[in-house]
Amino acid sequence: MAVLLAVDGVVHVSDLAVQSFARHATEQLAQPADDATRALIGGMRGFLEGRADLLRADGAVNQALSAAEDGDQAVEILSRASDLTPRQIVAARRASRVDLANSAWAIDASPGLAELIAGIPSDSYVAVVAHDLTGAREVVDAIGIASAVVEFLLDAGGTEGREHVVDHVLAATGDTAGAIPAPDRLLFVGSRWNPDLAVPHAAGCSTALVDRFGRGRGTPTWRNAELVGLVPEILRWASLPGSVPA
Repeated sequence: MAVLLAVDGVVHVSDLAVQSFARHATEQLAQPADDATRALIGGMRGFLEGRADLLRADGAVNQALSAAEDGDQAVEILSRASDLTPRQIVAARRASRVDLANSAWAIDASPGLAELIAGIPSDSYVAVVAHDLTGAREVVDAIGIASAVVEFLLDAGGTEGREHVVDHVLAATGDTAGAIPAPDRLLFVGSRWNPDLAVPHAAGCSTALVDRFGRGRGTPTWRNAELVGLVPEILRWASLPGSVPA
């Protein structure tokens, strides 16, 4: 049995990295005027806080924000609307991950994470997955679950990146005879549906979606606004010798 946990939105729910991403994005503005900075920072806050009054007066941007599944995706949308290049957006995001690593001591574990880790069998393969592992180890160390994590996995992004992660974990958890476990004994817990959970779901894996903003995307095995609401179902799954119940 294997349990894979996304860093942001699952291992922790702090918005520190999202706020830092937006701040570093404003540093990339060609002309960092007050209005442009206010639009980007205000848009980020409006998304996280559910405050329409902080959003920019741009219907297309706001429609895109309404589809964003997490704060990181929202800041990327706002950055593109501010005419930042892909290279600038990557630089701002990377800087935010460094900030996360440096501030990991201030990050708390998601409610329910300790119960989840304590409840799954001790011989389970537990991995932490991220598109950028910068800050991941520091957060895991800071919240005290490092001893339970077998591996940190870099997801290169997109369908191919997630397919590689699925294949790697199935191979890593196979027995000495080379037999791999049934895919439904591999559980991905994430905060985005596509492709983070859509790809493993299509491969027959179990999926749990922390749907913080209530987007209702996809068909995960389980869905809840918070990790703590998913824990009972995940622990019930972990106690089964075979497939997930209908």
